[in-house]
Parts: sequence; structure tokens; C-alpha cells
Amino acid sequence: FVLAQAADSVIARANEPTGFTVVDRKLGRVALQTGGRFVSVGNDGAVSLRSGTPGTAETFQWGETFTGELVLLSLKTNRYLRVDFSSGALLADSPGPEPNGPEGVRFEWRTTSK
Repeated sequence: FVLAQAADSVIARANEPTGFTVVDRKLGRVALQTGGRFVSVGNDGAVSLRSGTPGTAETFQWGETFTGELVLLSLKTNRYLRVDFSSGALLADSPGPEPNGPEGVRFEWRTTSK
């Protein structure tokens, strides 16, 4: 799966990647921007895209696992971003990565040219 923009949301799709700009929010925190909008987390952990200046709902603590995968902790919910494998939805409701890794919170990332 790769993360892709779908209208006002971000979902996981096979082979349809969307590029995100990582915006430094200081202290190891980031906002993810695509098409002028930011990945935003609601009170229920649902993820959407929102225009404007990034705030708490659009800010994530960047972390990496011991094996180098990216994990993003939402400052809004204090839960990790994850992919729901059954629907492809992106949610910020996970307690974090588990040793066996099937929870959908580990992401691979790479830099691309602009």
C-alpha cells in the first residue's frame, strides 16, 4: 500500500502514491502537506486534508523504529497514525507499533525530487 490523496482524505492504495512535503514544526514534530492542504486528525482519529495554517490537529511527532520504519504520533489524539487494512482508511487511533508488526503503524518513506 502507498498513501494517496482521495478528495478530502488520505487513504492507502496500491501503486498510486501521493507526494507529501514534510514541514518542520520543531522539536521533532512535522506536518504533512499535499496540494496546499495538510493531513489533519479529528477528535475521533479520522484523518482528512485541511487548508490553512497547521495546528495541533495537523502536527505529528516523527519517530523511527529500530528497523528504520517511520511512525507518526498525532498530537491531537496522542495515538499513532495507522492504515486500516480492511478499508484503506488512515486513522490516528493506534497505541503504537507491536513487535510482530501487523498493526499498520509502520511506514516506509523516501525523499523525492521536487
